[in-house]
Amino acid sequence: MLGARERKREHCEDILNENTESIEQRIHVAIPTLSTTRASQVMNLSRSAKSSGLSMAVFANGLSAFETLEDTSVDVTTAGNNLGFAGAVNRAVEQRPESCEWILIMNDDVEIDDFGIVVDALSSLPEADFVSFGDEPLHRIPRRREVFFSVSMLSGLRRRRSNTRFVGESPADHYAPFSAVAVRVSVWEALGGLDERYPFSFEDADFGRRARDAGYKRIALSDRGVKHLRGVTGRANVATVLPAAVWGAYMYLLKWGTSRLSAMVLCQGSLVLRVPLVVFSRSPKRQHLVGILRAMRALATNKRPTLPNYDAF
Repeated sequence: MLGARERKREHCEDILNENTESIEQRIHVAIPTLSTTRASQVMNLSRSAKSSGLSMAVFANGLSAFETLEDTSVDVTTAGNNLGFAGAVNRAVEQRPESCEWILIMNDDVEIDDFGIVVDALSSLPEADFVSFGDEPLHRIPRRREVFFSVSMLSGLRRRRSNTRFVGESPADHYAPFSAVAVRVSVWEALGGLDERYPFSFEDADFGRRARDAGYKRIALSDRGVKHLRGVTGRANVATVLPAAVWGAYMYLLKWGTSRLSAMVLCQGSLVLRVPLVVFSRSPKRQHLVGILRAMRALATNKRPTLPNYDAF
């Protein structure tokens, strides 16, 4: 007959086993997608996630991606227009089951060997509120200087000089890009999801900053077999993507205490500096210059630029 200590130990082991077995049902994968060029990768992610017992929702910002995926086993929805990254993620997250405790946000150009990597990590980190995966380094939470470097394209040079990856609790002044990140549902709801004022950029920096300021524990795991393949859709459509990205930088500055005039001067100055650096870009040079001019006009008229057309993809 078991003693009290043995019965207590067995009871704790039963609870642990029960929690381990059911954590898969508490993870919801949210994937935004735009172009049909990533359809096969999205299907691979969907099959792998479902085979691991995770729920999944894909939100398409492009018509071709939606039409390609809707006749497959992928759970895909669309609004019939391009909502941008933040809008697509928010809609995909809304489709989570009620029992969900974790949201796993993934780009459609992420490669993961086995979603068991995520399950095991979240099972072993009961104190974490936000966990980032993958080979992409953490970035410094943007101040005005970082925004200037980003818009001007000088950030690429700075990143090559400082390409540090972390394993463990994230430094207070850094955030994880939203390539592959897991966020507790309670944290997501408390912070209100991604801010859709950012149409194409700075939405992850803004969320990371809010999570840091609220005191949530953020863990970075760059050693868990998750790879960001990095798509080329943005470069190919730089004439429309760049103005939206610059607008995101402008909105970020305004939200975090920069005056409208100072934000305008900083972004316009960054774009002027960007012009001679276009020669080093891998995007089409003429379209890149068109994108710079459109971004300048959007800032000058204080009018949010449009994203790439839904029907164009």
